[in-house]
Amino acid sequence: MNLKGRRTRLSSKKKKALRKRLLVLFTVLLAIIAGVAGLVINDRSRRAAYPLQYRAEIEKAAAAYGLPVSLVFGVVHTESRFQPNAVSPVGAQGLMQIMPETGQWLAGKLGLDEYDLMDPETNLNMGCWYLNYLIGLFGDDYNAVLAGYNAGHNRVRGWMQEEEYTENGKLAVIPIKEAADYVQKVLSAQKEYQAIYGLE
Repeated sequence: MNLKGRRTRLSSKKKKALRKRLLVLFTVLLAIIAGVAGLVINDRSRRAAYPLQYRAEIEKAAAAYGLPVSLVFGVVHTESRFQPNAVSPVGAQGLMQIMPETGQWLAGKLGLDEYDLMDPETNLNMGCWYLNYLIGLFGDDYNAVLAGYNAGHNRVRGWMQEEEYTENGKLAVIPIKEAADYVQKVLSAQKEYQAIYGLE
C-alpha cells in the first residue's frame, strides 16, 4: 500500500476518533445543562409548594415569642396553607387554625378585649403565644409541643404520664393518628423551609 493511502486511512481514523470525542463532549454538556435546568425547576417547584407568604408578620410574631421562624412557617403551611380566612370542619379559624374557645382563652392571656381570628397578625400572635406556652410546658420535645397544639395540651400532659407513650421523658408515641400525622407534616414542612430558604 502506498503512503498516500495509509495517510488517508489514518486521517479517516482520526476523524472518526474526533467525532466520537465530540459526541461524548456534547452528551456530557447536554447532561450538565439538563441537570442544572432540573435543579432550577426543582427549586422553583419547591418554593411554590412552600411559599413565604406573610413573611414579615410571621417573623415578627416568631421573634416576639422566641420561636424558630421555620417552625411557625411549618405550622401555618400545615394548618391553613396560608389562607387567612380558612375555617376547618370543626371550626378552627385563620392562618394558625385557632378554635374559638382557644381564642377566648388566648385573648384572656394576652389581655385582648376584642380580636378577630381571621386577622393574620392577631391569629399569628395568638398562635405563636400558644406555641411558646407549649414549649414552656414540654421544653424542646417538639413531638409533645406540636401534638399539644393539635390535640390539646391537657391531653398531651396525660400521655406524658403513661410509660407506653414516652421514652427518656419525651413523647415517643402519639396515640391519636390525626395528631401523629399532624406532627410529622409540620416537622417535614419545617425542614423544607430550613432547606429551601435557610430559615432558623
